[in-house]
Amino acid sequence: MNLETLRTLADHLWQSTWFAAFAALPVLALRKNRARVRHGVWLAASAKFLIPMSVLIALGGQFAKLMPVPRASPVAHPRVLVVANEVSRPFAASAAVLPIIPQPALPASNDLTDLLPTALLILWSCGFLGIACAWFVRWRRIRAAVRAGSSVELDIPIPAMSSSSLPEPGVFGIIRPTLLLPEGMEIHLSPAQFKAVIAHELCHVRHRDNLAAAFQMFVETVFWFHPLVWWIGKRMVAERERACDEEVLRLGNQPRVYAEGILNVCRLFRESPVPCISGVAGGDLKQRIRAILSGTTARDLGPIRQAGLAVLGTACLLAPFLIGVWNASLARAESQVTVHALPAPNVRFRSAEITPCPNYSGLSGIRNASDGRLVLACENVDELIRLAYVTGAITRAEQNLNLQGPSTPETPITASPALWGNLKAQRFNIEAHADTKATVESMAGPMLQSLLADRFGLKIHGETRTVPMFALTVAKGGSKLKPADEAGCGKALPRGVLQAPPPPPGKKGTNCASFVSPMGQSMTLAAEASTLAEFCRLLSGPMGGQVIDKTGISGKFDIHLMFAGNQPTGALGALYRPLPEAIQELGLSLERTTGPREFLVVDHVEKPTGN
Repeated sequence: MNLETLRTLADHLWQSTWFAAFAALPVLALRKNRARVRHGVWLAASAKFLIPMSVLIALGGQFAKLMPVPRASPVAHPRVLVVANEVSRPFAASAAVLPIIPQPALPASNDLTDLLPTALLILWSCGFLGIACAWFVRWRRIRAAVRAGSSVELDIPIPAMSSSSLPEPGVFGIIRPTLLLPEGMEIHLSPAQFKAVIAHELCHVRHRDNLAAAFQMFVETVFWFHPLVWWIGKRMVAERERACDEEVLRLGNQPRVYAEGILNVCRLFRESPVPCISGVAGGDLKQRIRAILSGTTARDLGPIRQAGLAVLGTACLLAPFLIGVWNASLARAESQVTVHALPAPNVRFRSAEITPCPNYSGLSGIRNASDGRLVLACENVDELIRLAYVTGAITRAEQNLNLQGPSTPETPITASPALWGNLKAQRFNIEAHADTKATVESMAGPMLQSLLADRFGLKIHGETRTVPMFALTVAKGGSKLKPADEAGCGKALPRGVLQAPPPPPGKKGTNCASFVSPMGQSMTLAAEASTLAEFCRLLSGPMGGQVIDKTGISGKFDIHLMFAGNQPTGALGALYRPLPEAIQELGLSLERTTGPREFLVVDHVEKPTGN
């Protein structure tokens, strides 16, 4: 068991709890109808604890595979399904809006985090075994009493047995039920009372109440820690006894005689210790006697209520199924992948020494990249791949992968966690030597790519995937952008923000600043002399997904935005708005869409070979 399993279990418990709470609404609406219907509703609520919503969602996903593959086009997100999907999974990351880019995870370093799942599993096992043993011991006692009993001849469709050690009259068994009677019971009850009590027990047999009770006992044993499960069990016992009371009265037994028979049984005998042995003394006895003596007859379900229950039950099953169909269809639309090989670099270092970095202090990166010498300190494999294919050789990577220029967000690198193994946590020092005329771009790009292929066995390819993203468009009122200041950079930035140094006299500034930075609970986005394509790249970080320019506006602009960070408090919420609303001040807007995005996919990587 791991933390991901715990989150999945927490989601399931959350869903089942809300389902049970929701089941109370039809029970309340049916309070004047037959108790057998309410018993069925509570049984369905109990069954939900054993039927994860993920199973129904998976079935919907399998069904979606039989449907035609949708074309790659802007995807409409049905609001009801989005809300249902996110509410049903509060403890797991939801991919209803934007895809989660899989990244190799670092091994957990928190010992407490590692021990928590194991400790919870041990605690649950102790509770499960303790309750299971308690049920088994009680069942063995009843089984022994049955074996010690003697047969009784009664004009009923099931066998009957009498024993002096039986607690109360009841029905034992699920497949071959047997009526159990305490010895001498017929002496203490009048013939009419005895007949009514026997009719009550036969009602349990006809409706297979022992099977439903055994199912509920299993749910209580598995989810022993959830108080709602035990409460549902008590409601089921109460409703099944009320249902049998109603049926006994419909068979023509006198209410007063039947009530006296129940009271005599309760006075002379005790209730069965096992819920799956249906007796006559279960439930709220006071409430049952009051209902019996009132003489009121429970109403049958009318056509409207029957249709309402049918629609409600269908909706409960269909909603997660539709979520599965929708998620799978969306994933298929997004998973249209075009695979293309990356050109093999034809330049290499003359020599390279790779050594482990045993004492990582949190600092890594390029220490030297001049005079044909490249020194990298304490880099892991993921960072080396990112440097070689994305950061250090961004121009080359964009050309090979047909990216949209320097405004494109950083290309994601994906690989399965199993592929990395423990290699992801290891760090290496690299000192490589090339010709003294080698440029930084060449050493940190093609040459490093060759080194990774030769020494780490790296195999990598590019993929174009259709994924959800945002499009920057012009709002209805038109653009309110301010053209860039021709005098230089630094004037668009607010006070307190680190500014670029002023340009020399008579010359324009060349180090214009573009960044997103936190300032307390607010965020600052500044872009000087920036095209809208470059501005979109800045937006991609705080928006959590790629932003593409669909404005059709050319030129360079000075842009400065202040917007609220996560969960602003106090007066800040009134001062700063979320980023999509702040962008509207520029006469622009963000819209959800889908489009192609480039990925680098690692096919193979291994521990580096010796020097």
